Amino acid sequence: MFYRIVKTLLWMYYHMIFRIRVIGVEEIPEQGAVILCANHIHALDPFMLGISIKRKLRFMAKKELFDRKLVSWFLYKAGVFPIDRMGTDIEAIKTALCILKEGGVFGIFAQGTRIKQGNIHEAKSGVALLAVKGNAKVVPVGISSSYRLFSPITIRFGKPLSFEEYKGQRLSGEALGEITYKIMEDITRLLI
Repeated sequence: MFYRIVKTLLWMYYHMIFRIRVIGVEEIPEQGAVILCANHIHALDPFMLGISIKRKLRFMAKKELFDRKLVSWFLYKAGVFPIDRMGTDIEAIKTALCILKEGGVFGIFAQGTRIKQGNIHEAKSGVALLAVKGNAKVVPVGISSSYRLFSPITIRFGKPLSFEEYKGQRLSGEALGEITYKIMEDITRLLI
């Protein structure tokens, strides 16, 4: 209930201050595990993705955002959970896999941080690991905007990618890199 109320309020607010255009949202499967993997250009990107889709979207966010009690409470209520970016946070990975195994939608920015001019080689392979281990389809997303007041924001959803051929295999660094590169290539194509 909290999620739907906040989502509705944010949808109204952001549509008043930006010109939001969503393309290809029908590409998101209505059921089953899905990872929305997008480029990350602004702090508002997670909110834009959340208000653009019908299904509930879960994210991980840097643990420093959870230091303040009120912010932490809000984030947890919104379905966001912390990740320690200073290493491999096994607990955060387990939480993300649990969301996917329950058939949920998980959002991730493969580059791990905001990057204005993205380079597909800068992406981390976490999205590949989650896609294969979570048996999830990956929907690439391209977000384009200056995020200036009343400016356009374009969110393009691409065709879902499946990596079932890797299921059950021991994933090498090379395989994870190939999957990540493919996802980032598709995201880059959506940024035109």
